[in-house]
Amino acid sequence: MDKIKSLYIGKFQPFHKGHKRVLDLLRSFSEQVLIGIGSPNCEMYFSLNERIQMIYENTGINPFVVEDLQKDHTLYFDWGQYVLNQT
Repeated sequence: MDKIKSLYIGKFQPFHKGHKRVLDLLRSFSEQVLIGIGSPNCEMYFSLNERIQMIYENTGINPFVVEDLQKDHTLYFDWGQYVLNQT
């Protein structure tokens, strides 16, 4: 039987208690949880490095970065597949 994996994607501006509750739920039925940070260039409140640090310090998970796609990218209209290719 395959291991159950979960993928949690967000901007995490900031990582907060609601994100932690979702993560706890995912961990309750998944053997592995991956966290992806979207909109890496968005520094509305926190930089990418600050968001990575917040997530790691609160979860022990090293998140991966989901780069923003330009309209000419072949997977622009299939962003979900692009993200799955990252994992």
